[in-house]
Formats: sequence, C-alpha cells, structure tokens
Amino acid sequence: MITESSIVNCVIGDLFLGVKLLGLHDNKYIISIGGVKDIYDSYDEIIVKQFRILNKDRLTDDLGL
Repeated sequence: MITESSIVNCVIGDLFLGVKLLGLHDNKYIISIGGVKDIYDSYDEIIVKQFRILNKDRLTDDLGL
C-alpha cells in the first residue's frame, strides 16, 4: 500500500485472494481497506481483513474482486 508519506506492506491471509491481487496492474487501482486488526503487526505490516476496489473495471470483475 502506498500512502502520502510511505509504502506499507500489507498481509492478506487468503492465498487465493492474494494471488488475484498480485495479478492487478501496479498503481492503477485505488483500494479502501477495512477491518484492520491491530493495525500493525510486529513487522510493521497492516493486517487486512476486508478491502474494496474503488475504481473497478473489467479485469477486477473477471477476477471476482
């Protein structure tokens, strides 16, 4: 995840969902993150429980995101 001031690693527990997200183009989609637990873990990573793609297109629809 890229914020206004830094880049933050995110952890996604669902393997299949993670693979779909890796297939998306870099710097093209805006994602809203929700359901964050403990915000940062011991490695300064955000634990993502839910997310929503704000600027969907055909690729995200085909991937079921």
